[in-house]
Amino acid sequence: MVAGLTLAAFLLRLLWLWQTPEPTGTDGYYYVVQIADWSAGQGLHMPDSSWVLRVLGALGWVMDPIAAHKVGGALLAALCVPAGWWAGERVHPGGGLVVALLAACSPSLTHLAGDFAKNLGMVAPLLLWLGGLLSPSKSWKGWVLPIVGAILAAWAHRLGAAMVVLSLGGAVLARMNRVLILGGLGALAAFAGLSQMAPGLLHLQDLDRLKGAFDLSLHFPQPWPLVALRQTNPVELAEWSLAWAGLLAVAAMGRKTWPLLPPLAVVLLLPWDLTELDMGYRLALISPALVWPLAAKIGRGSLWGVLFLPLALLGFAPKEHPPYPHYRRQIERLPEQPTLLIAHQGFNFLYDYETGAEAMAWAAEPELDPSEIGRIAVGFEPDDFPDPRSVTALDPNTVYVNEATWMRLLEQADPELRARMQSPQNPSQVRPASLRRGR
Repeated sequence: MVAGLTLAAFLLRLLWLWQTPEPTGTDGYYYVVQIADWSAGQGLHMPDSSWVLRVLGALGWVMDPIAAHKVGGALLAALCVPAGWWAGERVHPGGGLVVALLAACSPSLTHLAGDFAKNLGMVAPLLLWLGGLLSPSKSWKGWVLPIVGAILAAWAHRLGAAMVVLSLGGAVLARMNRVLILGGLGALAAFAGLSQMAPGLLHLQDLDRLKGAFDLSLHFPQPWPLVALRQTNPVELAEWSLAWAGLLAVAAMGRKTWPLLPPLAVVLLLPWDLTELDMGYRLALISPALVWPLAAKIGRGSLWGVLFLPLALLGFAPKEHPPYPHYRRQIERLPEQPTLLIAHQGFNFLYDYETGAEAMAWAAEPELDPSEIGRIAVGFEPDDFPDPRSVTALDPNTVYVNEATWMRLLEQADPELRARMQSPQNPSQVRPASLRRGR
C-alpha cells in the first residue's frame, strides 16, 4: 500500500516536472552543472558536502543531467511518503497512512523538487528523526533509524542541520535526560569538527548569512506576506499555514511534543524578511513537514485519500524558469570568454554549463584582477559608459563590459547611477565567508 502510494507520488511529480525541456526553478542549471561534472568524474563544479548532489550525480551516470535533476527531485519527494508513514506509525500506531498521504499530496514537496533539491533532501530523513524524538524508543535499536535520519538531514543542507539541533534542544528541555544531553553534546562537537573542513555544512560562519534576513517593521507573520512576493496557490498557502495549527497543538499537548517547539518557533515567530525569496521562503516550504508527524494522531487514514494526489501539482509551475533561450542568444554575442564572468542569478550557471567557463552571481573579491573579469550589466546601454566602444551590447537593455571599466564608472557614479549599478540583477556584494569556506 505505502509502496504503491510512493510510486504514484513519484510518477505524478516526474510527469509534472517534465513539462519543460529546461531544468526547473531559478537555480536549475546550478544542479545541472553539478550533476554534469560529478557524473563525468570531475568532482563537483562547486565543492559541497551535501549527499543530495552525489545522488543526483549518480543518476547522471545513466541519463542526461537535466533528466537527472528532474528524476532526482521527484525521487526525493517520493521518499518522504515511506518516511512519513514510519514517523506516523512511531507517533501513533495506525496513523502512518495519514502522514504518508500528506507527503504524497503535498504541493510544497513538489515545489522543493522543482526548485530546491538540497532543501528537499533533508525532509525525509528529518521525518525519521522527528518520529524518533516524539516517541522515544527504550532500546538502542529503536534509535538507529532516527539517528541515521538526523545525520542525513544535517548532511543534506544547512537548514536540515539547524532543524536537527533545534528539535534536539526541544527534546532535551522536555526530558532533561542525562544520556540524551551527553549524546547531543557529543554529536554537536563531532559535527562542529567536521564542518571546519567540509564545505556546505552548518558552521558558525553561517551566522553572517542572517544579516539582513530579518524585517523589524510591523508586518504580518510567516507565511502570509509571501503571497505578495510570488504568486502562490491557495492550497500551498494553506499547507504552509498548517505550521500555526501545529504550534497550537504543541502548546496544548505538552512536553511530549516539545521537540517541535523550537523549530516551529524559529519558522513562525522570528521576524523574517518576507519581501525576498530568501530564508523565510525556504522555511515556509519545509514547515509542513515539521507538523506532519502530529497528524498521525488524527486516526487511521483511508485509501480514498489518493483522490487528493492532484493537489501535489498545485503551487509550482515548471515552465516558470528564467528565459534560457534568450540568455543563450546573449552568450553567443559575447565578444570574449573572460577568466571569470559576473552575471545575475539564472544566467550564471547556464553560462557555466554552455561554455565550461566560470561565472558567479557575486561581485569579485578584491584580490582578483578586474581586467581579467567580464560582467553582464542589466539596465545599461553602451552610451552609459565613458567609452561606448569598449562595451558590447547584448540586447537593448543588457551589455557586456570589462569589470575594470565597470569599477571606474562606479567610482564616479552619482547616487541615481549607483543605485542602478547595484540593482539585484547587477551583483554588487562579495561572496560571504560562509560560501567560500572549504572551496
